[in-house]
Amino acid sequence: MQYLFTVDVANGLKKLEQLTISECPILKTLIGGENNGVEVVTLKKLNFMSLGDLPEMVSLCDNVVELPELVSLKLVGLPNFTSIYPDSHSNTDSMQPLFITEGVVPKLEKLDIRMMGNLKQIWPCQISVSEKNEVSMLRHISVKKCDSLINLLPINPLPLLNHLEEVVLKKCGSIEVLFNINFECVSEMGTHSSSRLRKIEVKNLRKLKELWRMKGVNESHT
Repeated sequence: MQYLFTVDVANGLKKLEQLTISECPILKTLIGGENNGVEVVTLKKLNFMSLGDLPEMVSLCDNVVELPELVSLKLVGLPNFTSIYPDSHSNTDSMQPLFITEGVVPKLEKLDIRMMGNLKQIWPCQISVSEKNEVSMLRHISVKKCDSLINLLPINPLPLLNHLEEVVLKKCGSIEVLFNINFECVSEMGTHSSSRLRKIEVKNLRKLKELWRMKGVNESHT
């Protein structure tokens, strides 16, 4: 079985709220078959999705997949993905994102990623306006055993701090900086409310040098 749903079946799942897929060694995509790559797929009520131990999976779908009510996303053992969100500013084909376009999970609050050995980034270094709105709802992020991950957060993570409460990062051997903030770009990002961050847990990060790196700091940002 190379895919789980056809496009028509997926669009018909109007009441599906939770989806868990694990240990399917030949599954390549979540949605495939006829009309693949043509129309937008929307799982209107899905609020929780877990994808685990899928060694051949290379995409959710060739179509744009919208998950307007998704609150919690768990990803474990997906070796073919090198990013979660697409990089709209990059012309390279070397990155393989889970989501092929921006703004498809506007309500995501909890992101749990584990054992994705080829994951290099979750978001691109520079996030777009729609991505800023999307990530601003995130409350909890946990990443474990992702040894190729270089950047946990975008270079300017301030939009995340509106709601972000908890960061857990363990056994990610390439991370050097947790929060990399460039205040020279803050004006492009709009105003920022006070942070809700209450917990940072890091463990076994052998290259970690700094929790906070700030560029362009002046009296107005201190």
